[in-house]
Amino acid sequence: MTAPGPLPTRDTPRSLRILFEDRDLVVIDKPAGLPSTGRTLDDPHSAQAVLTAQLGRFVWAVHQIDAGTTGLLLFVRKKSAVDVFTDKLKKGEKRYLAVAAGRPTFESGELTGAIGWDDAQKRWAVVPDDAPSAKAARTSVTVVSTAESACLVSARIFTGRTHQVRLHLANAGHSLLGDTRYAPADVAARFDRPALHAWSLTLSNVAPLLCPIPPDFQGLLAREGLDFP
Repeated sequence: MTAPGPLPTRDTPRSLRILFEDRDLVVIDKPAGLPSTGRTLDDPHSAQAVLTAQLGRFVWAVHQIDAGTTGLLLFVRKKSAVDVFTDKLKKGEKRYLAVAAGRPTFESGELTGAIGWDDAQKRWAVVPDDAPSAKAARTSVTVVSTAESACLVSARIFTGRTHQVRLHLANAGHSLLGDTRYAPADVAARFDRPALHAWSLTLSNVAPLLCPIPPDFQGLLAREGLDFP
């Protein structure tokens, strides 16, 4: 058995909520503010380090979600299983819930702008398809609820590009509340993190996974007058 990792720092949770586990896979409910993995294997401020200490053995991340994003995050108990579950993840159905600014004129649609690194802005962006850094990206969006100045959307991603949901919605004119990187200042000020939650996941040979909506996200929905059926 691999030795447990370092103990979490003072402002890092000492344990994480496990939503599903079997002999290969461990699925957690990642809280806001915690990176998926550390900068190094010895970095205690990450979900990977906390889960390693919690289980008493090293785990490997199948994918990552942004530190400010909450929800489903997958780890495996053996390094050899990473590629297996990475493939399952690509073929599975992954959905996010997002609270964005404005009232969309559509009920559903597909956002397909390529995503790449923008040297001028020094950040990721929706870029022309022929840009050197461009990678194809596809997000299917369904509007769940609307209010006077905000909307709740369900976003299914078919590609795993950096900040994909945040960028596609911002490019469509509906920046995420709390997103200090891609939203206007007044929209960013309406929440203390990007309003994004990794909500559901379907993988082959694994029961469908759902992650409860965290309290701060629920509070945002209530404050903005949005309903979640």
